[in-house]
Amino acid sequence: MVLFVDELDAKLHPLLTRYIINLFHNSETNKGNGQLIYSTHDTMNLNKETFRRDEMKYGLQKKIRMEFLQYILCLIIRLTM
Repeated sequence: MVLFVDELDAKLHPLLTRYIINLFHNSETNKGNGQLIYSTHDTMNLNKETFRRDEMKYGLQKKIRMEFLQYILCLIIRLTM
């Protein structure tokens, strides 16, 4: 399972956002090895205590968000093949 969320932090408190991220990192709560892929403007959870360096991807927002999503999906497909 892969969950894509655009601006995960837009309507959630930062601690709730961190809780959701930790659910995906915890092997007891994430038995199916689901992935969370999200965009954010909040840098509170973008640190080495929460993510490994290879788990964070930074991107420049293009005029059309769909183009950005397609770009990220292409990267994911290349990394998994």
